[in-house]
Amino acid sequence: MSRAKNLANFQTTITDGTTSVATSFVTNGSAKVFSKTSADGTSITKSFNVSSLVDTNTGQQTININSNMSDGDYIVQVGKHTSSVNAEWVQSTAVGSFIMYNYNGSSYVDSIMFSSVDGDLA
Repeated sequence: MSRAKNLANFQTTITDGTTSVATSFVTNGSAKVFSKTSADGTSITKSFNVSSLVDTNTGQQTININSNMSDGDYIVQVGKHTSSVNAEWVQSTAVGSFIMYNYNGSSYVDSIMFSSVDGDLA
């Protein structure tokens, strides 16, 4: 096989030598945004495609997305690093941001939060 043909195949597929997968499946199935925040909710400790974090209030953080999503209809998964929080959720998904909340049943609390976004980039 010619070098040019190999290059063309590499650009459209990923292979392990026995099975090939179109790169569009990998791109479309990959997280477009992810973040891990500090325990006090004031900073980002690890991220991809995140421009900033706004500590809105105790237990409330706004994640600002660097490269916008195509619309506000995307999926955000959130998690926490502590067992003291009974509920965590996302609200207000916009093309360039979303808000995460931590609640322990009686009040909002800060903790390390994780998020991952699936959807289409603008």
